Amino acid sequence: MAHARLQLNQFDQVAVGVVAATGADQAEVAGFYTHLESELEAAGFFFPPEKTPSMVRNLRSIFSRARLSTQEARTLRGVVTALTKGRGRVLARLARERAAKGEGIPSPLAGEGGAEADG
Repeated sequence: MAHARLQLNQFDQVAVGVVAATGADQAEVAGFYTHLESELEAAGFFFPPEKTPSMVRNLRSIFSRARLSTQEARTLRGVVTALTKGRGRVLARLARERAAKGEGIPSPLAGEGGAEADG
């Protein structure tokens, strides 16, 4: 319990500005935007395609209001990396498990009542 309170106190100090932070420069923020947007594109987030520009504007607006520090921009890039690498590890593990059971990799359309029901 004492450890959790210590973390909360450190967060509170950062939140009220007691601990000074260096603002991220434009290149750091632009790098984060590029990284986030490319991974969202790869994940199929931007759908329908004609809404992509407004979705990108909305995401950039959210993060620009935050006035990210250098460390915050780096942390967010780490989050994006962890999510994308984690997604790959999970999919690889599922493929190995299915292969070991002789199931193969199912079609995304072959859910419950999916492809089998179409035939």
